[in-house]
Amino acid sequence: MSKKSPGSHVISPDEPVRGFSPDLESCFEQLHRLLCNQPAVPGSVGSISRFCEQMKALYYSMRELLEDDFGISQFVKESLPIPEIGHQLKLLHQWEESGQGEIEYESRLAGRSESPYPNSTDCWEQYRWHLFEAVRILEITKNRIDPAQPEKAGYRFPWLDQPHLHFDIR
Repeated sequence: MSKKSPGSHVISPDEPVRGFSPDLESCFEQLHRLLCNQPAVPGSVGSISRFCEQMKALYYSMRELLEDDFGISQFVKESLPIPEIGHQLKLLHQWEESGQGEIEYESRLAGRSESPYPNSTDCWEQYRWHLFEAVRILEITKNRIDPAQPEKAGYRFPWLDQPHLHFDIR
């Protein structure tokens, strides 16, 4: 068993893949779809909060399976390119440190007085952290391949067929 990850981050497993996990592959696909279908910056604070909640649930499930040294199939690795989020991370970081972030935050509250975030800086920082960690765990998982897993035939990823993804695909 690989080392357990302390806190809220994931450590790359240090043991060989012990086998294929349909649960890990399913979480990988779900997180990939969630990230690809996510607007670059959601239109409401509630949407940001829901994304973070969904991402966190998938993230911790994946982290546990990675710590147990499971892997995914080569087919899924090759079929699902990692989204590029560098532009979004830079924008969110700028918003954390400028008055523009407060304006954007207020416009996304749209008159609602309740927010899961105490202020705009926390909102953009949390969203930026969740995007970064989502891509990071996808990258770690893509390196955990079970070579004994037979290739899937005719399997499609419908969210990749969309004419416009919100994030660039590497």
